[in-house]
Amino acid sequence: MMFLSSTALLLVSALLVTAQPTETQPTYDIASALAFAEEMGWDLGDVTSEDLSEETVPYTLPDGSSANGILVTPINGATTGNLVVILADWDGVGSFEVANAVRLAALGNAAFVADTYGSEQAQGEDAELSNEIKGSLAGSLKSNAENYREIISSAIATAQSTEGTPYEDVAIFGYCLGGGGVMEYARNDPAKIEAEGVTLMVAFHPGATTSTDDSSITTSSENGFMATLLLNQGTADAGAVSADQVESVKGELDGAESWLLSAATYYTGALHGFTQPGASYNEFAAEMSWANAIYALGSGVEEDTEMVASETESVPTDAVVTPSADDETGASDAVVSDVSM
Repeated sequence: MMFLSSTALLLVSALLVTAQPTETQPTYDIASALAFAEEMGWDLGDVTSEDLSEETVPYTLPDGSSANGILVTPINGATTGNLVVILADWDGVGSFEVANAVRLAALGNAAFVADTYGSEQAQGEDAELSNEIKGSLAGSLKSNAENYREIISSAIATAQSTEGTPYEDVAIFGYCLGGGGVMEYARNDPAKIEAEGVTLMVAFHPGATTSTDDSSITTSSENGFMATLLLNQGTADAGAVSADQVESVKGELDGAESWLLSAATYYTGALHGFTQPGASYNEFAAEMSWANAIYALGSGVEEDTEMVASETESVPTDAVVTPSADDETGASDAVVSDVSM
């Protein structure tokens, strides 16, 4: 019989402890999301945590790895028939994404925060990932565009499976890295987009949008399928406004006009990440891009949709809208130019 000294036993015990699975995914819940929304000054009306339901939904990514999405809905279910899938920035799933899910659910939508990195990867601001790590994670998605599209499709399928009857309309909202994901998803075969129920795609400050596999948005669809794409960029985002990027966006959107109602909006003076808290935040760009997205989604409260309609009723869906900057937020009359010129 072999005997171990007390020192050896302590060492074995320590090894056993460190070998146990650790919780790598920080928890971002409704309560923290509501606090985040309050800090941002978002008006959620009288909505409280008791009015909303949150569920962690495990699913499998295309490579077989595990992921944990977060589904937020009104407590009695979505009243709009809309499902919005949210694609995270390079931080991964964090309080910003969950707060946006809460903001959408407060309007009666179901919102699903997709886990594009997988559950083994620490994510969100609490993970305190270095820019080097975040750059590597984001690069792994952007460098394989087809795989990124399939990752997004797996999130949509998972979110749709949470209800007995699929949601009538699916939208995708993506921020920064996720905004690039929205643009990549739009390059799918329209028949696939239609089969997955997606009718609205909104990209918030994705920066450079050229696909790494040189694909582009298809020029036509079958069976009269139509969808909408809103691209929101800042003129102070160097990656978004280079001549080749603007020309690339113009070419893709013009080419797809037979099935894709689209608008590319460039907010004067807005930096990359203009919807997010911090030095890059631009209130006008953030709130106008959100209002336009909610108007397109068709689920805003009456006064919100009336406000957006009054702002946009004379703007064609295939226009580039550039607000002139009369103050720090750039809030003033918009200058409109048609992208098909």
